[in-house]
Amino acid sequence: MTTVQRRSVIPAVNNSFVSHLQKQLPELIPPAIAIAIFLVVWQLFSWTPGATLPGPIKVIQDTWILIFWPFYDRGGIDKGLFWQILASLQRVAISYLGRI
Repeated sequence: MTTVQRRSVIPAVNNSFVSHLQKQLPELIPPAIAIAIFLVVWQLFSWTPGATLPGPIKVIQDTWILIFWPFYDRGGIDKGLFWQILASLQRVAISYLGRI
């Protein structure tokens, strides 16, 4: 007589982040595709003769240091993105405070 043994089922990992991501994935795919199409079209137009706007590849190459090292400060105007945004927000705050 043959007996059938049930394999023990390994319980699924109850990770709230993974389950949340699985629920949100269908809503994230269309915007991701739209952004990808936009970037491809932008890059194609930047390769046309006489184009004055740089493509996304050139933009990333030129701003790599500013984006990935936002706190560097080499003096003068050679500063990271954080310091530039901070200076802009300070100007905005001064402008609003001057109107009060």
